[in-house]
Amino acid sequence: FVAAALLVAVGMGQAADSLGLSASTGAFAAGVLLAGNRYRAQIQADIKPFEGILLGIFFITAGANLDPALVVNYSLTLVIGVLAFIVVKAGIIFASGPTLGLTRGQAAKVALTLAGGGEFALVLFQLAQDLGVLPTDLSKLLVASVIISMSLTPLLGNLGAYAGDLIDATTNDVREDGLTATEQAE
Repeated sequence: FVAAALLVAVGMGQAADSLGLSASTGAFAAGVLLAGNRYRAQIQADIKPFEGILLGIFFITAGANLDPALVVNYSLTLVIGVLAFIVVKAGIIFASGPTLGLTRGQAAKVALTLAGGGEFALVLFQLAQDLGVLPTDLSKLLVASVIISMSLTPLLGNLGAYAGDLIDATTNDVREDGLTATEQAE
């Protein structure tokens, strides 16, 4: 069963590669296909032991796509782009927090923790480059910005915890369930 699931992922990766797309795109499509069938729970249980290895391979591959010369040449553009991306994404998540029943402190924690880029962006940028939608140089710049923002996630998580605690300490925000953040923590 495990071999069949892995064969589907590798086979779709090879099929996508032969069609001129990236193997990552095919593997992603295989994941969507396998997640949508009735054997999903069994596949998840069988693949679980390989999860760490496969994630490691994915992130090593993504890290290998980071071009140090590009980072040096476009450092100012990358800094401004990453900061703008983090500020805008955190702002949207923070503003959405109260409508989801979060206090302002909780919204700040969540917003800063999730403000970095995600691995799905790496797949999308590669696909866009393969399809000719994005020029190679722009795609490499966007991939670098996502990788840099992902590497900032632990720092952003700590900053979010600090900011959330500070906001909770200075305000007495009430959630939809009538509890303040301090009462809910207790």
